Amino acid sequence: MMAMVLYFSGFSQWIVQKSYPGTKLNSVFFVDQNNGWAVGERGTILHYNGIDWIKQVSPTTCFLASVFFYGANNGWAVGDSGTILQYDGTSWTKQPSGIPGWLISVFLTDAKKGWIVGNDGVILKYNGKAWKLVNSGTIYSLCAVYCSDTNNGWIVGEGGKILKYDGFKWVLQKHVTYNGFYSVSFVDSSNGWAVGRNSSIEKAMLYRYNCTTGWTDQTDKEYELLNSVFFRKNNVGWAVGDNSTILKYDGNGWKKQSIIGNNIMRRISAVYFVDDLKGWAVSWNGDILYTDNGGDSTTSIKSNICHNDNVLDNYPNPFSEATTIKYAVEKTGSVKINVYDDYGRKIETLVDEIKEQGEYLVILSGLNLKPGMYYCTLQTDHFIAGKKMLVIKSP
Repeated sequence: MMAMVLYFSGFSQWIVQKSYPGTKLNSVFFVDQNNGWAVGERGTILHYNGIDWIKQVSPTTCFLASVFFYGANNGWAVGDSGTILQYDGTSWTKQPSGIPGWLISVFLTDAKKGWIVGNDGVILKYNGKAWKLVNSGTIYSLCAVYCSDTNNGWIVGEGGKILKYDGFKWVLQKHVTYNGFYSVSFVDSSNGWAVGRNSSIEKAMLYRYNCTTGWTDQTDKEYELLNSVFFRKNNVGWAVGDNSTILKYDGNGWKKQSIIGNNIMRRISAVYFVDDLKGWAVSWNGDILYTDNGGDSTTSIKSNICHNDNVLDNYPNPFSEATTIKYAVEKTGSVKINVYDDYGRKIETLVDEIKEQGEYLVILSGLNLKPGMYYCTLQTDHFIAGKKMLVIKSP
């Protein structure tokens, strides 16, 4: 046994879990890792059951902009033409709003209290029975609402508006001229972030809130327009945006993440995490992205293996009918081998079991694979490795 350091190119765990081409998906929310929802244009409602995404019966064809659940059987979705939908654990039904325009974001603080915001400064308050219009003090479009508890909430929108709820009314807290905030997320009543568009440079706008210092500009000219931000704890958060932008905050700053096999520039519209590792994002080209390691990349590992051979290889490569994948396991433990296409969509799981230390072989059939580039990933309890494979077909 000999120790060695093995180096692999940067390897991201964001993949395309499923795709609905031609469908703009705008919002995603998870009750837990086996129960999630995504909504979008033409009244699209998708449900994740822990295994697959399934399209649900929708009572509307309007664009749905936001989805939120307070418990598994109490869901809400809002969208164009004043659309409000409620889920009771069995089906979605329309609810009256009295609003003709866009409703953009919904958030519940408990089963009988919540808020909806939308165009022209619209704010609706839920009293457990109906949604009632309340005064916002602005005519700017309001794009997102987030509450840390029943007495502390924030609304952000166009014109750089930030409103704060003090338990009684919404009060303008900050106004960043000519800019637009599209999303807001708080860890608690003292710490939060808002993201959007800085119109002066046509790039991302990032603002951080602390109860001591207030809102401070953290804008970085490097990043594209940001559409959604989500924080689980003070130093762990994600933001997504145009041109396939995915950022992660680790307490020291924002760092870019990537998507396996990414060759499409997506407008990523929303992101949600159920813990520090498992998260989903949705895009306007219909892709549902997934990560099970926080989206982090692996650039090097240190391990003890039996030989100097690569821990993951395949032969022949390129191949047509079949290829043999050789892999090494350094310690007894969980082993997963997945195959993805060039769009990052998982094609097949070849191995998902406990393996003892040693070297193994597994066969991948190419008979049902289209010509092109594919990616094989080996994931154990100790490292991740990746390998490109090319499928060719005779004319």
